[in-house]
Amino acid sequence: MQALARAAWPFAALALAYLLTVWRVVGLPGLRDPALLYWHDWQDQALYVRSASALAAGNFDPAVHYYPLLYPLLGMPFLQAWPSQPFFFVDLACYLLAFAGFRSVARAFGVPSAGAALLFAATTLAQFGIAKLWIEPWTTTPSAALLWLALGAMAQLWANPPTSAPRRKPGPSRDAAANEALPEPTARALLGRGLRRGAGEGDSPTTTSRWPASIIGITLGLIPFARPGDAIIGAIIALSAAAALYRARDGRAAGIAIGSFAIAFALLATLYIAIYGAAPSPYMLYSAQYGFTFAWLGWKAYVVLVDPRGWFGEGMGLLEYAPWLLLGGAGLIAACLATPPARRPVTLTVAAAGVIYGVLMLAYVDLLPTGLWRFNNLHYFKWVLPLFGMFALRFLLDARRRPILLVALAPVLLALTIRLEPIRVGPSEPARMVIFPAPTAAEWIPTYFATAWMADTTGELRNSFDYHQILVSRRVHAVALRRAFTGDERWLGDAHVRALLAGKDDGGFAPLYLTGPWPKPALARYGIATTIGLPHWFGGAPAVPKAE
Repeated sequence: MQALARAAWPFAALALAYLLTVWRVVGLPGLRDPALLYWHDWQDQALYVRSASALAAGNFDPAVHYYPLLYPLLGMPFLQAWPSQPFFFVDLACYLLAFAGFRSVARAFGVPSAGAALLFAATTLAQFGIAKLWIEPWTTTPSAALLWLALGAMAQLWANPPTSAPRRKPGPSRDAAANEALPEPTARALLGRGLRRGAGEGDSPTTTSRWPASIIGITLGLIPFARPGDAIIGAIIALSAAAALYRARDGRAAGIAIGSFAIAFALLATLYIAIYGAAPSPYMLYSAQYGFTFAWLGWKAYVVLVDPRGWFGEGMGLLEYAPWLLLGGAGLIAACLATPPARRPVTLTVAAAGVIYGVLMLAYVDLLPTGLWRFNNLHYFKWVLPLFGMFALRFLLDARRRPILLVALAPVLLALTIRLEPIRVGPSEPARMVIFPAPTAAEWIPTYFATAWMADTTGELRNSFDYHQILVSRRVHAVALRRAFTGDERWLGDAHVRALLAGKDDGGFAPLYLTGPWPKPALARYGIATTIGLPHWFGGAPAVPKAE
């Protein structure tokens, strides 16, 4: 009973902290009246509820389903019990399950259960902008739980001792030789441990591998139906788990992992096929239209992590909001270079998962600083923030014992001194941003989401997919996302205006915020100036370019 209480108290404490955070973020009125929930009219959350309601009614029409199916499926049982908050208990359970996996990884990092609970709370609930991401309904919540459970199970598999030689059949002569080879105190200790545990209770690595193997299989089978893109991280975890099982020569646990994966994947795949057939869902197709731009990864990292204001006119870098991530980056470098051999497989797997995920998200065209803060797209990073928190704690503990590890801070701090700021360029030079005059009565939201087009000497570009337009001080910043602007830029307005300019009347109408005349020529063009200096956090916001 005492062991159960010791194991349960971190979960109870975190559940209480989560409930207090709900009160802090939402407030009691929001829990009682759905109209007072600040996300009650958000599009994504409404689509989750619509899908859950359709599943409850047995409606498999693809027109009423859009986002990945796991989250609506989990919320479906609570539609009647709490119609305004069908995902409340799902989110709470996912939060605690994420901690369960996090705790197993923390144990592999040498962090005890109490420290893991404090660290998890600090990196998920302490800062308001991060805490609300666990309270608001997002498909990244079950995905975070699945990823951490898979990482935790992987860490448990690596905790089992390796098997260096194949097992031999027991026999009198072999057993006698083995018993004689053991020192008497060791033999007595092993006998006593076996009597205390009882037959079959944890002595065999094969036995202790079965639960983690089943968890690995189930979580990896469900991840594609929570967030399809996260299957890449699942593949990294699967490779590490397979290496751990091969090291242990544990074919039975490998079979359990494969079987549990097949069952979990087949169950959700059956539902998916009933709705969409054997074809990508509209969500997958739409996300694929954005794609990735790895060639501009440095600039994208700068505007998302360090300072977006010179380009987007607003926002802040993620590192400015959560500077402890800098310690996490240094800890990741130090861990990869100086981790003890016993912790190395788990450390490298966790580091690879975090780094590859971060690179993919930064390269994703639709992840922009404006969306990060205005539309809470920070939720894409919520599972990886505790990961960097763990590396930060490990770095502080190791650097105290081995001060030489402080040199791992050097590359992180040096990277912060690089500034990528807008600089005026000539009419024929490649440009990364152009400025247009704002239409009469232009508003931020309609301008940002407009189905708009612009053109240059190379061809036409679509708002959101090839560039993004942002209203800044009565001017419109068009920021390139996929390729540089090549000159003679003209803003064509929205889809209807573009059709009229092409001599085709599509029967629509131009919104008032896109009043003419069209096309609008660029007022100014900007490229990138690379300079060295402290981030603008220390000296005020950068100057926002202004067209004369």
